[in-house]
Amino acid sequence: MKNITKLLIAGSFLISSSVYANQEEENKVVTQVNLGAVHTSVNDYSGEGYKASAQLLFPLSTKADFYGKLSYQTSFNEKHGNNFYFDESELMLGIAYNINDKQSVFFEGGDIKQSFDQNEHGLWKDYVYVTRLGTKIQQDKFNFQFALEQREGMTSDLGYSSSIAFFKNRILISYTDVGAYQSLGLSFQTKF
Repeated sequence: MKNITKLLIAGSFLISSSVYANQEEENKVVTQVNLGAVHTSVNDYSGEGYKASAQLLFPLSTKADFYGKLSYQTSFNEKHGNNFYFDESELMLGIAYNINDKQSVFFEGGDIKQSFDQNEHGLWKDYVYVTRLGTKIQQDKFNFQFALEQREGMTSDLGYSSSIAFFKNRILISYTDVGAYQSLGLSFQTKF
């Protein structure tokens, strides 16, 4: 029941975001939504699940963009008769500077809430402040992104996140490695 409720909340947010973006299309607000599968490893836990996210981009000028991102991912694993759940929600604000039409640099910061449950009982929660400094590069039919990522929570960790998008930017493969946290995702994305 817990995961169904979360899926309904995430789905309603994605639908409302796309409606909002279509209303503001004349102002060149761009919305991007992603939905896909994710494999997450944290400490001794490893599980599979899904990830849903939405991004609103507001052009400030021909060279700079302001954006906000909201994402939710959950994963599950059954081990020795116990069900384990790892949930993560992220809210980010960022600014991107377009060097040219093929490359940009970005800085974003925000909060991540992580929780780990065993058989519906919470084992731990962490509230993490995260900052990312990175670049996006378009090369032929591929879009690459790489960022250094600093997380401040129960521990302070430095790592990286990277992604590659292809098929007209509709399929995204992403990987994040920060401290004891690793995540590999495959998602489908679209812009409005």
